[in-house]
Amino acid sequence: MYENLGDIPNLSRIMALMEEHNQYELTLPCEELKCMKERAQYYASKSDNAKAKEWYLKATAIAEGEERMQVDEEYGTFLATIGEYTSAAEYTHMAANLKKDAEGETEAYATLMYKTGMYSYFGKQYQQAVDCYEQALESFQHRHTRTARANRAKCLKGMGNSYSGLK
Repeated sequence: MYENLGDIPNLSRIMALMEEHNQYELTLPCEELKCMKERAQYYASKSDNAKAKEWYLKATAIAEGEERMQVDEEYGTFLATIGEYTSAAEYTHMAANLKKDAEGETEAYATLMYKTGMYSYFGKQYQQAVDCYEQALESFQHRHTRTARANRAKCLKGMGNSYSGLK
C-alpha cells in the first residue's frame, strides 16, 4: 500500500521491520523441511547463494517422496537461475524421475524432462539434452492439447539445438 501511495518513508520503515524480524527468525532452530526451504529461499532472495545452497541441501537430506520431488525441482530452478546448469539439470532430472515414479508419464513429468533438457543444453551436455528432449517428446506425443503440441515443437527445437552442439 505504501508503495502504491508513493509513501517511501513508511515503506522503508516496514521493510526495516521485516528485515529485523527475518534476522530474529534466523537465530531460531530450524529442523523442519518447511523452515529449511524458507531459509533457502530467503538467502536466495538476498543473493547469498552459498547459504541458499546449504539450506537446500539440508532440505534434500530430510525430504522424502513428494516433498523430495518438490525440493529437487525448486533447487534445480534456483541453480539454473544462478547459472549452474549442470547441477540444475541433475536436480531437475531427479525431480522428474520421482514425478514419473509417483504419477506416471504425466504432462508435469514431461515438462520437468523438457527443463532438464534445456538445462543440460545450457550446461553444454548436448547428448544428455537430446536424451531428455526425446523422453519429454515421447510423453507429450500422447497428449492432444494445444499446449502439448506447442511443447512438442519446443522439444524438437531443443533437440535441433542440441544436435547442433554435438556437431
